Formats: sequence, structure tokens, C-alpha cells
Amino acid sequence: MPIATSATRDNALSLLRDLTAAVAIGATALLGVFTLIAALTIPGQNGSNQGTAGTADTGNPSHSSDDSNLQPPIRRGLQQAGGGAAVAVSGG
Repeated sequence: MPIATSATRDNALSLLRDLTAAVAIGATALLGVFTLIAALTIPGQNGSNQGTAGTADTGNPSHSSDDSNLQPPIRRGLQQAGGGAAVAVSGG
């Protein structure tokens, strides 16, 4: 194995630093590309109706005005599994 000089080591570290920066920049660019692809391919979204006047249907069920079919939640007491007393089990 040849003896590495400080200049050789410094050159190798510089190359590694440059490679790390290039990989980080490439990963960021790739993330941007994937984000753009995801934004353009969301189902149900259409950019052609932007700028039209009128009310928008948000599709949010919490803002629905038809509350006639709502039922109150069913209130039940706590139920214990197995119906018996709790048993502690050790991992023996």
C-alpha cells in the first residue's frame, strides 16, 4: 500500500465533498421533479376551471347543509374483554 501524502488526502476529501454536494443537489432536483409529477397527476383536479366565478364545491362533508340524516352516537358502557377479572401474565 503506497504512503498517502497530505496533498493526496486533501484531494480525496475535496473530491468526496464535491461528490456529496452533487448528490445533494441532484436529490433536491429529483424531489422537485417528483413533486411536480405528483401535483399534475392528482385525480379529480383540473386546472381549466380556474378563474371561474361562482361558489365552489369544496367536497368537505363537515360543511354540508343537509343534516336531516344525522344520528347521535351510540353510547355504551365500557366492556371488559372476556367478561371476567383481569389476569396478569408474566413472560416465563
